Amino acid sequence: MPTTAVPACALIYKFTGKERDSESGLDNFGARYYGSSMGRFVQPDPLYIEARRLADPQRLNLYAYARNNPTTLTDPFGLDVALKCDTKENCAKAVQDFNNRKGAQFKVELGNDGKLHVVKGSVGKDLSKAESALMGAINDTKNHATINVSGNTGQSEFGTHDSKGVNSVDLGNLSRLDAAGNAGGLNSGDALAHEAMDAYYSLSMGEEAADEAAAGLFPGLYGPTGNQNILNPTHTAVVGSTFNQAITNGIGTEHITIQYITPIPAIDLFGKSAAGRSEVAHDAGSRTTDVTFVPPKKE
Repeated sequence: MPTTAVPACALIYKFTGKERDSESGLDNFGARYYGSSMGRFVQPDPLYIEARRLADPQRLNLYAYARNNPTTLTDPFGLDVALKCDTKENCAKAVQDFNNRKGAQFKVELGNDGKLHVVKGSVGKDLSKAESALMGAINDTKNHATINVSGNTGQSEFGTHDSKGVNSVDLGNLSRLDAAGNAGGLNSGDALAHEAMDAYYSLSMGEEAADEAAAGLFPGLYGPTGNQNILNPTHTAVVGSTFNQAITNGIGTEHITIQYITPIPAIDLFGKSAAGRSEVAHDAGSRTTDVTFVPPKKE
């Protein structure tokens, strides 16, 4: 009776489907390597010992796998929120901005694994709902979200939702939120925290629900209103635009100015739907050049 050959690629994927290195015999779990012959990770848990681990002795061994209960528990990823940056400098800037969020009650740092870690000894007492949820997301070992960090995406958005568990941020645009003219408005740290929680929540809920849940913790922005085109001196091309975006927590509105990288011939926008104009603007590329906070009018 003929036998069926096992595909070569299937031979290297072992315990819980992780890839095993043929030379070292170690399994790649992302955050660290697992030694199957020892039944232990060969590196300590990057989360280190948190206060909530102290009541659970099975979690004090930083080399243990899944609380020493591999028959019912797994550790598929290691950590949660990761930063994927176009440069090391931009990763450092993203962490700096992240730590400048309003009402921050703990600080984060970027580990060698490219993931965010809570800085030991930085956690304050009586965390707010938002800070508690954010720290829980960073320390979650079962769900994995990623923030793509770029200095210049070629578009004017502060942040975007790319796919399930993945958001992107533009540091150049975010820096405009920290300018003097936007004092009192949304800052870059809150915007980054919002994008992190949006990516995290999108792992378990739809896009709109995730954005709403994230905004309930860290403010975001509602859609643009009151768009006004900025024309060149001869009125033959659109070189930019201004619009307003209300901050979701009700503290006021951001008045935003963007500049198109490639001026758009005015005739290209005539007769087009909103979706068509948006497509033309996206192809032209844009950058945020100014953000001004407008507090609500007093009645």
